[in-house]
Amino acid sequence: MNDIELHKMIARLIDREGGEVDHELDRGGRTNFGITQYTLDIANAHSLIERKLPKSVSDLSREDAAYIYEILFYNAPKLYLMPDLIQEFMLDMCVHHGQGDAAKILQRACEVADDGIIGDITRNAASALSEIYGTLFIDRLVAQRKSFILDIIADDPDQAVFAKGWVNRINKVLGGE
Repeated sequence: MNDIELHKMIARLIDREGGEVDHELDRGGRTNFGITQYTLDIANAHSLIERKLPKSVSDLSREDAAYIYEILFYNAPKLYLMPDLIQEFMLDMCVHHGQGDAAKILQRACEVADDGIIGDITRNAASALSEIYGTLFIDRLVAQRKSFILDIIADDPDQAVFAKGWVNRINKVLGGE
């Protein structure tokens, strides 16, 4: 994926995330453009971050959020090594569920050990399945992601308030929104 396509993909992600939100049941707490205070604190301490970021998520700009997504959620987990077909879906999962859980969802769709680390075995399986099955492989990822969401709700029924939004989010990623 070239830089122009990457920046468009990140812009769509930020559009889906919206601006500042602080829902009392959201376990991530206050977010701005989808970035939590916890993620911003990590970004401010991370060696890969080469620019000054605000201390408060409330002061985060859209450009700051895009930078964090590119460095910590695209480059750091090496999503650029994944098939183009699944990169946007993987980026969205990394942001929404965390990189470890996103990796496990992918690994379950690939039917490899779900250790939460995207290494050569996972990347090779994802590449092979993407090449063989094309968009049908996306269907496998969607099924695994929805199963993961159902598990979240089963573990914490208060999270059911977000179910419709989470499914809409998946549909928007699939629709290129």
